[in-house]
Amino acid sequence: MARVHLGFKCDTNAEDILLFNAIQKRRTNRQAFLPDPVPDALVATLTRIAAEEGAWLQVVEGEEARYAAADLVAEADRLQWADKQFRIELAEWLHPTIAHMHT
Repeated sequence: MARVHLGFKCDTNAEDILLFNAIQKRRTNRQAFLPDPVPDALVATLTRIAAEEGAWLQVVEGEEARYAAADLVAEADRLQWADKQFRIELAEWLHPTIAHMHT
């Protein structure tokens, strides 16, 4: 006999449930943003919320900083795709039945 538990037992509050239900509604918008600056109050709120979640928010301002960040993303992407284990794991997420043929 076995007893199986999925995940961790924890308290779930209303905000957690709302966030969980929002996953299916999430969409990516790849259109250009408006040139308007993000209000300081919103940046402060996002920074605070990130900290509450154990993360940090780094605002990238200016063209030079944006290009530097883009270079870092491109380098990380290159390194990640060069890692065979990453590609196998990604294939398992995208095509669970096909991925086992590559291992």
